[in-house]
Amino acid sequence: MDQIQRDKITKNTIRLAIKKAEELNIEKIVIASCTGKTAELLIGSGLEIICVTHQVGFCKSNDDEMSAKMRKKLASSGVKLLTTTHLLGGVDRALRMQFKGVYPSEIVSTAFRMFGQGVKVCIEIS
Repeated sequence: MDQIQRDKITKNTIRLAIKKAEELNIEKIVIASCTGKTAELLIGSGLEIICVTHQVGFCKSNDDEMSAKMRKKLASSGVKLLTTTHLLGGVDRALRMQFKGVYPSEIVSTAFRMFGQGVKVCIEIS
């Protein structure tokens, strides 16, 4: 699947989420967004938007995948941003890498991932 197809799927998913939120009188939405592009699609939806980003350094040491310009745009549009360490990673992952063991949060993470990466992410950001 190419980027154009992924973008279409994302836009349609956002459209359907907004529609369902309106039907159910939901006022807030929590969304995962690394670069901010997905969260940006919700601006003007009438929903309170909480955007959970990747932690700084997730892909590359000290690298923030969301640009300062995008952070400013989202924040000035009323989007609440949360950037923190991963709920199911962090210390356990560091210990696993150092001591070659398996730790509780990684077992939980793997169990959630069996239902799909998206399910795991929804649980983590909620």
